[in-house]
Amino acid sequence: MAGVWFAQLLSMRKVQFIASALLLVTSTATAQVPRRFAVFGGYSSRADVVLTPVSFLPISIPNVATLNGWNASLEVKVFHFVGAVADVSGYYGSYGASLGCEAILLCVPINGNINSRLYSFLFGPQVSASVWRFTPFAHALFGVAHINHKPDLSALSVFSNSDTSFADAFGGGLDFRIVSVVSMRLQGDLLQTRFFSLPAPINFLTPPQNGFRGSVGLVLRF
Repeated sequence: MAGVWFAQLLSMRKVQFIASALLLVTSTATAQVPRRFAVFGGYSSRADVVLTPVSFLPISIPNVATLNGWNASLEVKVFHFVGAVADVSGYYGSYGASLGCEAILLCVPINGNINSRLYSFLFGPQVSASVWRFTPFAHALFGVAHINHKPDLSALSVFSNSDTSFADAFGGGLDFRIVSVVSMRLQGDLLQTRFFSLPAPINFLTPPQNGFRGSVGLVLRF
């Protein structure tokens, strides 16, 4: 009887050993094959947008404002720690503006809103490293940005303007893995544009508009 019990125990030990070995091999193989693609999407805010100055009219409009919108990106791993990123973002907001009457004695100022939209299309390298559930990363992105101002009153049409310029973003962030393929991302960038600058190729002599871009959202890796 004892011999039968010992044989059964030995058989169970063998099954447990084989199952543990298979699990270890599977985990090791999975760890050695990194996920090649990472898709990010979420909320984003762009602060310190410089609007078009109009110096020949008695008008006022804020130089610093915050636009809210979205940010999305796709990363393709080139090497284990290096990937290529395509980044797209869109921001929207409205600002109060007035057309004054300083040169006219009897006049009522015209007040209204300027609706602004800002889009950026950027590409560049990104480096990252995984430590437990955390994946810090840094990138340098280059591309173009487009801004459009449209007033809600025809009397403020002087504010209607748009421009496309070279843009770059330097920054990084941190991913926190929630489950195997889903992570939470916090990201911050210095996004530079050169809207309404001098003509090319001397437009790089124009000081850039520096703004902070903060984004938060989810990352899907596969």
